[in-house]
Amino acid sequence: MRKARLLADGSELFLSRPWNAAMFPDDACVSFARPEHLSYPLPDPRDTVIELELSQRIL
Repeated sequence: MRKARLLADGSELFLSRPWNAAMFPDDACVSFARPEHLSYPLPDPRDTVIELELSQRIL
């Protein structure tokens, strides 16, 4: 994944690889704020949409 952003306002989200996701390198992890190791509420509890820009991977 190249980047992630909130569709509602275009704000960029933080791509991260937390220690507890190290065994899942093919899964994406996104944080809404920093520091990444804390939990944050969704910006809109009913309708939060994240736009993902994928990187091209040659198989």
